[in-house]
Amino acid sequence: NGHTRLPNQGLNSFLIGLEAQYDYSLPNLESDGLSPIARNFNRSSYNYIEFRTGIGQNALSNYFNQRKEVYSLAVSYGKVINRTFKFGGGFYYRFYEHYYDYIRGEKQYINEEYPEFKEKPFLYASTYGIFGSFELLLNHVGLEVNIGANFSKPFYEIDWRISQGFSHTFENSEGVIVIGVEDTPFSTKYEIKKVVSSRMGVKYYFWATEKLPLHNLYIGAHINANLGQADFSEFSVGYIYSFNFKD
Repeated sequence: NGHTRLPNQGLNSFLIGLEAQYDYSLPNLESDGLSPIARNFNRSSYNYIEFRTGIGQNALSNYFNQRKEVYSLAVSYGKVINRTFKFGGGFYYRFYEHYYDYIRGEKQYINEEYPEFKEKPFLYASTYGIFGSFELLLNHVGLEVNIGANFSKPFYEIDWRISQGFSHTFENSEGVIVIGVEDTPFSTKYEIKKVVSSRMGVKYYFWATEKLPLHNLYIGAHINANLGQADFSEFSVGYIYSFNFKD
């Protein structure tokens, strides 16, 4: 569930399976007059700088259940160990079309409680933060998980109120459709979801990572989430520059 249609009540999960076998019945090479094979497990590593941009889609709430775009940019730096384990961290920026249109349309809560949003709708429809990442490199394929922290996501307070604060739309005494409730509680769960972001998905590299290319390009498909609940589905393209190779 990539939050492209609501309700979105499931917890997103990503499963990776690994299997290994060990053959303990190897022949005694020394008794046959042969020298045992020396195994070299020297660790290799290199550093990288990565740039990516993406476009995704999400739905704002049960009432605003139309899909609109989310645009993202990110830059990161890190290290790859043994051509397999990729660790890094960086900075990201996202712009939500749903948030922007809601502010420009001066919908519920905007005029009464958040009038400052109208002065800079682009800014208040954006979010930015930092993230840490781990990726398992399998030559042309990468399996990636990111955990991040939002420095700023001002519209999420309204997002929470209109998506979490009601179970149905209704009419008040004046016959106006009301979305959410005025006394929507901002719980600990809300505070955590506003700050913690997560991202997981798969990448396809155009050049095999096992061959240690200096430059590489990839395409990716990811689910971005507020903690564990999907925020938006994303398609991305990225560029990686690798350097400082050590064997």
